Amino acid sequence: MKNVTFSQENDAELVQDFLHEVSDTDRFVTRVDFEHLHISPPIDCYTITLDEILKGKTIGNAIRRATRYYLLSQEQAVAEIDVVTHDGSRRVLSLQQDAIAARGAMRGLNIAADTYPDGQYEVRLLIVHDVLFIGIWLHGNDDLVIPIEPAAMKTYEFHSAEALFECLKTRS
Repeated sequence: MKNVTFSQENDAELVQDFLHEVSDTDRFVTRVDFEHLHISPPIDCYTITLDEILKGKTIGNAIRRATRYYLLSQEQAVAEIDVVTHDGSRRVLSLQQDAIAARGAMRGLNIAADTYPDGQYEVRLLIVHDVLFIGIWLHGNDDLVIPIEPAAMKTYEFHSAEALFECLKTRS
């Protein structure tokens, strides 16, 4: 993706070690071709609550909570892994095998790559748990968000952060 930067975290070895551990167990319910597994670049996850949005907080007030990696097997997203800093060291927090959610996020990332607006942006994920919202956040001079389903506004299209927050306020 030209003009796009990703998280500066580098947890590839940690994620690979974790995958080696779980590949020999029954913890993976999704059929995964571990021989051809690819790990996406790291994407920082930010959260904000609906209450904070209602109180006038902006996207700039979202807090970085984790770094997410998507697992790609046979050219499809099959899972996502969140890595956090805990007691000064990086560790795997969760493994989500919801391929639908991972594929939705990858679809949003591909839209950002294919129809990317001019400018320098950092790719992030924005999560608002209260309303089950997740979107690709292109952080830059003009923050843009690509909502991923489910969303109250048109999914897989660019929206301003301000328009997104106004829409989310109506869901309270």
